[in-house]
This record gives sequence, structure tokens and C-alpha cells, in this order.
Amino acid sequence: WQQDGVAEILHQLLFRRSSRPGSRIDQLALFDVLASSTSLPLHYSGYCRVVRTYRAIDAKDGEALRRGVEGLEMILAVLERDPDSYRCLKPNRENRAKLLISAQLTRLRALMALKDTSALEQASIELLASVRRYDPFSIDRTTATRMTRNILRSLTVAAVMAWHADDAVRFDAVVNEMERLRQACYSKRFDLIASKTHEDHRGFADSVIAMLQGCRWSAEIPAARPVLECFVDPVLLVYFPQVRPERAAKARQFLESLGSI
Repeated sequence: WQQDGVAEILHQLLFRRSSRPGSRIDQLALFDVLASSTSLPLHYSGYCRVVRTYRAIDAKDGEALRRGVEGLEMILAVLERDPDSYRCLKPNRENRAKLLISAQLTRLRALMALKDTSALEQASIELLASVRRYDPFSIDRTTATRMTRNILRSLTVAAVMAWHADDAVRFDAVVNEMERLRQACYSKRFDLIASKTHEDHRGFADSVIAMLQGCRWSAEIPAARPVLECFVDPVLLVYFPQVRPERAAKARQFLESLGSI
């Protein structure tokens, strides 16, 4: 990178899982080193932190997860301070808005793995504030399309945490943001990109938002607050591309780990 501004091998390590050598533990050590680099640009060092945090989740390494959360929070602080992050026109892997949302989702996933309910609550509130600043029409159109699922996954966690806090107003605010983004992704501006992507971002948006729309309740009627089971399928979509009933135990275990209000 220092010689010619190209890091093709690192790009493959980050974005092609089959290119990563060794065990998950080896990969964690590798990305630990790369994430601490002061020579690489933010879009490389940032995604190194994202990948190393997911490897820590896989390894069930609590200490590494804590370090991962701290590193991601440093990236988020840098990106949030820069107003241009929300109108970045750089392509997909270099886009600052996409890195911001990737870091947000990864932090949430790490805190879910750590079962740190209080930190997860705070991170969810911060995510909602961040998403309110985000306009998919202000960034590169390909990137805006490709980050749809991750931003909706992040907001799904935020919705669950609003439910856990018995905050119907915040729950409505989260689902309203999700609906805003769902409507945006159906704009003609994104038609061509949506037709070419491997993932069905629009279908995902329709599915998860329909689930959560049905979970709204009135703050004036506490007894109407939905039961835990209503959130099993939405949480499954945070973990997996599709709802698979045989995996429901994983989502249920997370929801039960939140404890009582």
C-alpha cells in the first residue's frame, strides 16, 4: 500500500472468505495486526476491525470481543464526526456510509454475543440517531442498494431493544425509519442495481418490516406489548439470510438473555 496505493491481497482477505488462511483463531490474530495498522486508509483498517470482530464471535473469545467493540467505537466516532460520511460518493468497499453501518451492525452483533444488555441498549439508541442522518439518495446508488440489508438488520436489533425497554414510542420510531428506507429502495433510481445484485434487498426489506409492523403496540395499553416469541423470526434475519425454523433456538436464546426490564 505504501509503495503504490494498491492492496489487492488484503482486499481478497477481507471480502473473500475462501482466501483467508488457517483457523478462525489464526484469522483473528491476523486481522488483529492489520486492524492496528496506521498506514492503511480507514476503509481497509475499518473493515479489518469488522472482520476480526466476527472472527472473535466465531471463536467465542470474550476478551477479543471487548477489544473489537472498542475498536469499532473508535471508527464510529471518526465517521460520525465527519459530515461527509453521510454523502459519500465513493464506491461500495470504500464508501464511508457503508463502513459506518457495517461497524454499527458488527458492534451490535458483538454485544449480542457478549450478552451485554445495557451496552446493547445504548448502542441501539446511537444507531437510531445515526440512521436518522442517513439519506440513501445522498450516496453512491450501488452502495445504497447493497447496504440495505445490513442497515435493516441493525434497525431490527434496535427495535428489539426498544421492545425490551417497553418503549413503544422508540419502537415506532425505529420501524418508521425502516419503512422510510424500504420505500427509498423501491425508487427508480435503484431499479437497475437492485435487478443485478445477488441478494434480494427489496424482498428482505418487505419481509422484516412486515414482521415488525405487526409488533407495534400502544404505550397507553401496556398489556398489548407483544410477547418474546413475536421477535424470534426478525432476530433470525439478523443472524441468517432467511428464516429457518430449525435455527429458532439461537434467536430465542438471545431474546431470553436480555432478561426482564
